Amino acid sequence: MSLALAGAEPSTKGVVERSSNAQPGSQAGLRKSAQPLTFTLSRNHPKKNHMPNILHRIGIEETTSETVYQAVASREGIASWWTEKVTGKSTVGSVLQFRFGKGGPDFQVLELAPPTRVRWKCVAGPEEWIDTRIHFDISQQDGETVLLFKHCGWRAEVEFMHHCSTQWAYFLIGLKQLVEGRPGSTIWSKVRAH
Repeated sequence: MSLALAGAEPSTKGVVERSSNAQPGSQAGLRKSAQPLTFTLSRNHPKKNHMPNILHRIGIEETTSETVYQAVASREGIASWWTEKVTGKSTVGSVLQFRFGKGGPDFQVLELAPPTRVRWKCVAGPEEWIDTRIHFDISQQDGETVLLFKHCGWRAEVEFMHHCSTQWAYFLIGLKQLVEGRPGSTIWSKVRAH
C-alpha cells in the first residue's frame, strides 16, 4: 500500500497493494500496482457555512402520498395536526400564519409539488426561526409512505432548537396517527389546554 500526501507528487514506482484475501501483517497477497493510494490530510474543522438542521423521518402505513401531501400542504390539513389557527393561502408566494397562544411564525410558501414536496421559509416569528426553511419530502418506500421533515438553516445550535426538535417530533407523530386513522390529537391548542 502506498501513501501519497496531498501536494506531493505521487509516484507509481514500486507501489504495492494487498489483495482482499490476504491476512493482515503477512506478505502474502501483495502485488505491484501502477495506481498509488492517495490520501488527503485535512483538519477536522466544521464548515464555515454549516448551519444546523432539525431532521425527522416518519413512516406512515396504509396511506398514500397524496393524503400526506394534503396534510402538510393545505391549511385544513395543517390545522388538523399542528395548530387550528392557520390563516393565509397555501399557494406559492403567499404567506401562511400559524398562531400558538401568544404568537407564532409566518411562513412564505416557496414550493408546492404534489404529491412529493412542500417548502416554506419563515418570514416572521421567533428570532431564531427567521429565514429558516421547512421541507416536507414525501415518497413511497417498502410499502409505507415516508415523510422526511427538515427544519433547516438555523444560525446556531441553541437550546430553543432542541426544544423545537422535540416539539416537531411530537406533532409529526400526531400527523402520522391522524393519517393512519388512529386516535391521538396533538393539535397545539388541545395540548396547551391540559
